[in-house]
Amino acid sequence: MNAAPDALLALGFSEIEALVYCCALEAGPVTGYRVAQSIGKAVANTYQAIASLSQKGALIVDDGDRRLVRAVSPKELMATLARRFEANRREAEAALSGLSAAKPDERVYQLQTAEQTFARAREMIAAAKGVVLADLFPDPA
Repeated sequence: MNAAPDALLALGFSEIEALVYCCALEAGPVTGYRVAQSIGKAVANTYQAIASLSQKGALIVDDGDRRLVRAVSPKELMATLARRFEANRREAEAALSGLSAAKPDERVYQLQTAEQTFARAREMIAAAKGVVLADLFPDPA
């Protein structure tokens, strides 16, 4: 797979959805059958991906006899995904704010990602009431 489909996978698209979108973007108006042939996937699976992408706002489907599909521009798709993500984020934040957090404990936990580590560090620094002392390796700092 190349960079474009991989980028869509990182945004939550399935492999076939990413391939279908990229094919439709490059080919212009194209039939689902032609997309299936181009990407080497089963026709039924390709049509399912087309329906899913249409629901996500990534493809538009012609209502003519041939049912041609066209990809929306990447800029339009990214704007749609960003708005949807932001709306879902706000909804999740509101739902989660109603839950009570577990009481802190004295156990030691292992953070798995750099993002998780930096987020925890930001939270601890923001909560500090006085001096913050850090023993850091030079590269990450």
